[in-house]
Parts: sequence; C-alpha cells; structure tokens
Amino acid sequence: MATKHTLSNNLLIILGVVFLTLLSITSLPFLFNYYLLHLNPSFIAIFLLVPGFNLIFCVPFRKATLNDLTLIKYWRLFPLIFYYDPGPTYYRFKKIKELMAILKPGDILLQRMDNYIDGIVLRQTTYFTHMGIFYGDNEDKSRSDLVIHEISATGVDFISIKEFAKCDDILVLRLKEPFKEIEPSEGTEEAFKQDLFQEGKGVFSNKCHKTGQVSKYIKKELTAGNPLQIELQGEELSIYTKLLNKHYVSPDDYNPVVLNEAKTMLKESYDFNFDFQSFQRVSCVSFVWYAYKCLFPVHEVKIRPFYYFIFVKACVIVPDSFLESKGFDVVFSSIKNGIVDRKSILSYIQNKKLNFFLFIGQIIIGQLLILSIVKLITNLLASIFQGVFTFNIIYY
Repeated sequence: MATKHTLSNNLLIILGVVFLTLLSITSLPFLFNYYLLHLNPSFIAIFLLVPGFNLIFCVPFRKATLNDLTLIKYWRLFPLIFYYDPGPTYYRFKKIKELMAILKPGDILLQRMDNYIDGIVLRQTTYFTHMGIFYGDNEDKSRSDLVIHEISATGVDFISIKEFAKCDDILVLRLKEPFKEIEPSEGTEEAFKQDLFQEGKGVFSNKCHKTGQVSKYIKKELTAGNPLQIELQGEELSIYTKLLNKHYVSPDDYNPVVLNEAKTMLKESYDFNFDFQSFQRVSCVSFVWYAYKCLFPVHEVKIRPFYYFIFVKACVIVPDSFLESKGFDVVFSSIKNGIVDRKSILSYIQNKKLNFFLFIGQIIIGQLLILSIVKLITNLLASIFQGVFTFNIIYY
C-alpha cells in the first residue's frame, strides 16, 4: 500500500519553498539597498549573482551528476560561498584506532558530515546523515576493515573503515542479544521484554507481537506501518519467528544472515525519492533496515512522519531512528568526548538539528551585513579621497 506522504510526492511543495527562498535571498538585499544604502544596483546584482556562479563552477568540468551536488560544501560563516570537497579535506573525527578496536561484524555505523548542501535537507530531521554496516573480512580474508553502505555514486558498495570514518561525528550501534535465556525467578526476562516492546496501537501493539501468526503479522506490519513490500524466507523467517515467540537468538546465528542480506544488495541503485515503497532502489537508511529486517521484533525501527521545511510531511526512516531504538546498545560515540549513554546523546543532538528558515534568515542577515560594511568602506574612502577619485561604480 503506497503512501502519499513521501518526499517525491511533495516535490512541487519543496520546489515552491526553494523558489520562495531564492526570491527572499535576492529581493530583500535589493529592498534594503533601495531604501537605506543607495549603492549602485549593478553592484548589488553582481553581489547576488556571484554565489550562483560559484555554485556552478565549483562542480568538476565534466558531466555533473546528482552525486557531484552532494559533494559540495558551503562555508559555515557565510553559506553562500561553496566549494567542491569529495574527500573530505577537513573532518573532526580522528580516533580511528579506538573505533577499529571496538568494531564487530554486523555493527551499525552512524555518520555525520557538516556543511554539505544535501545536509540542509537531511539535518532538518536527523543529526546523523549517513549510515552503513561494518562487514569485517572480505571473502579471501585479505582485508578485515570493510564497511558496506549505499551511496549515490556507486550504489551499495564496500569501503574501508578508515575512509568511512572521515567524518565529523560517528557512532556505533550493536544489537542487544535478544531474549537471552534467564532464570524466570530473577524476574528480569519479562522486564527486558517490556522494555523492548513498548505499548502501541494496532499492529504495533504488544498483543500483535505475541500472536505468533508470522505471515499475517508480517503482511500487516509492512503494509499498515511500514509500506515495504517484502517477504521473509528461510533463515530470516526462522529468526523472525523465534524472536516473535521471545526465544533467544545468538549473534552467531543472526549476524551472518544480516551480512549476507547486505551483500545481496551490492550495486543496487540509490533511491533519490526516499519513498520506502520497495527495495528496487535503496537509500543508505533503507539498505540498513533491509539487512536488519528479520530482527525487527527487537529493534522496532518503523517508518513514521517527519516534517521538512516545517510543513512538508514525509513518512520515512532517518538514521537517528536506529539510535532511538532500545533494541541497540551504543558501544562507541565521538559525541561530547565519547559519551555512550543513549539519553545523554539524544538530549545533545535534539538541539543540533537544522531549522531551515532560521538558516535562511542567517544567510540574509549575512548579506545585509556585508552590504552595510561595503557602504561604510565606500563612505570612508570618499571622505579620504574626496575630489581625487569618484565612486560612480558604487553610488548612484
């Protein structure tokens, strides 16, 4: 069952927001100049066109792709100055040895890169903007540092952990050992179940989890709450069934299944629509969700509504959804000197998400400030060199 609340279905609204944003960035400086500064309109026009030409020419001189656009950064102090940075050249995270020492195959890696232009959209709903799965060894055991992830340039592919970790923040999640057998007298097993399975409505209620009707549950779950049309088979279905019935499943049993499912997606194309309707194309998030789908009874990461540009509703999964899940433990974090307490991390990142309209407001204020400085400088030069030079280029 398709949902109308997707980014692709809201494309016209998003384009309208972009148009109004560009209109504001161009018209407000003109009005400010017309009523207050009285600088030459030609100078204002050049001032406003420079960022556009800068954006065009910072892309390599070849056939540009959507991937090239995602590799463009903006200058943090004045976001209308752009540069192409596929490296990246500068990144905050440096503790690669500490990270590699703790990683195990099957771990989920959340990554954040600051100041890339695609983050202007992504960071409205999530702190982390990319994710992948630590794969470990390749087939001939010649390498043990591989991460498998989805990017627009290559589709699903392998990358070394050193390259993946060139980022500003990184966090590692590891699935809690689901329903590890505990003596009933201790009273902790039921408490653990209740902690994982929070009360919900409809197909997300505890009652539905306990029915044991696997096929019916999967159909309801994936159509009503997660419109991802898939079927579980073989080992995945066996693991899923055991988890529904609260039976212990060892990491030695489910990790190979997760990694195999991830590997079967190699070279799958990138889903720029983020529609979460099928797995013919995948984003970095839906790729990880797909690999972990048989473990849904533990992590319970669901599609839910998010709002972009304040009023554009899209039903998606974002990287932070995995962090919010109580089915995962945080085993490594670069945030605030390495805190791994989930509540502290969530509290910290809550205020770090991007407010789009505040971001645009800061750009406009920066423009007006620069024009005001130009006005002051030209006034100063005019007073110093009065009668020697004229300033027709600036004044009208």
